[in-house]
Amino acid sequence: MPFPRPKLEPLNLEVVLAENDPGSRRALVAALQELGCRVTEFATGVEALEAAEWQRPDVIVLNARLPDTDGLQALAELKGDPRMEMVPVIVLAAACLESEEPAALEAGAEAFLLKPVDLDEFRAVLVACGRGRRGSGGTS
Repeated sequence: MPFPRPKLEPLNLEVVLAENDPGSRRALVAALQELGCRVTEFATGVEALEAAEWQRPDVIVLNARLPDTDGLQALAELKGDPRMEMVPVIVLAAACLESEEPAALEAGAEAFLLKPVDLDEFRAVLVACGRGRRGSGGTS
């Protein structure tokens, strides 16, 4: 019988999530909400990028492969925009795309996590992202 998770301090982060798979999106939204994040979810990269421009989230979580745009291309667009370059981006990928990790990190991703995402690892990365945003004058 597994032990119950201890109640942790909510992260209180605004997150834009781009995940095209409905099942994965539901699981990620539930995980982010469990961690105390407010999530705006999208099935496409274009929608997520547009929303991120006006929402100015604390963190953006992108699937590496989206139907309308490559996650790494979306990452490059975000990091090339002076208004968005400081927003941390977490790239999520299936294990078969693990070889893309160096390119994602070089393009400016805060982290590259394989799906299914380990909740403890996800939390640690989000905590680091939140610290960085608060330390650089970001919203939160």
